[in-house]
Amino acid sequence: MTFEGRSGVFSTKGNSWIGSGTTKRKVVSRRFWFCFEMPGGGAWKVQPLTSNLVPVGTPRQVEAQEFAASYKHEPDFYVDPNRIISLMPEEDRPQAAGRPEPVAGAESDIDAERRINAEAQAAMRLREVERLENEARADYGMGLTFFRAGNTRKAMEIFSSIAERDIAWQPEHKHMFCEFGTGLRKTRLLDVALKHYFKALEMAPEDEHLHHNIARVYYEQNKYDNCRQWLEKSLEINPELTPSQQFLSFLRKTGKLPSPRV
Repeated sequence: MTFEGRSGVFSTKGNSWIGSGTTKRKVVSRRFWFCFEMPGGGAWKVQPLTSNLVPVGTPRQVEAQEFAASYKHEPDFYVDPNRIISLMPEEDRPQAAGRPEPVAGAESDIDAERRINAEAQAAMRLREVERLENEARADYGMGLTFFRAGNTRKAMEIFSSIAERDIAWQPEHKHMFCEFGTGLRKTRLLDVALKHYFKALEMAPEDEHLHHNIARVYYEQNKYDNCRQWLEKSLEINPELTPSQQFLSFLRKTGKLPSPRV
């Protein structure tokens, strides 16, 4: 399928709020769209894209004046317009033209286009992962600043907002949330440390070390039965995990858990 008219990836900027009370602040975020110009040039059709350049939702029409004011072209991002259009409802697709017959050597051109498209998608996804992590780390640093200044309430609001944010976190962000959880545990902010560990767990539910770290937080909260449960979960995933084996043995030797029945 081919069609006439301009098309490509465009972005729009929007504002959202994080935190509450005196720590509430505005964050500028970008959203990406696949856009194509309608016949006559008076309007555009726009469809939102995920961070993997996959179209979602229903395309909508935007008048040319509004489009020029709100949508910025992103020439670094390439998507195959025919792939996007094939996923649109039929009534929303632009007028298709006939596809020329393949010629000798055309297959290698198609393969090259697919490779370029895949590389562009991977690059865009990487940039989105980095952007989300940079924003989260900046907020975490701000929370630490409040905490060191003695304003624990504001720090807790910021730390909690990071873990509670409605964002499509990627598996690569697991390590960041583990890092945050460990840092918060060491500063004795145990409840919010659990929030970050549980957020990491959403991305890696079979990570035995993460289960072990959650158990450590419960231990420091004197919730020994919860501690035992998470240690046992870690050992269900990896029965040879020595730290969890030793931790369970320690809990029983110190009387914090009853010894197993023989």
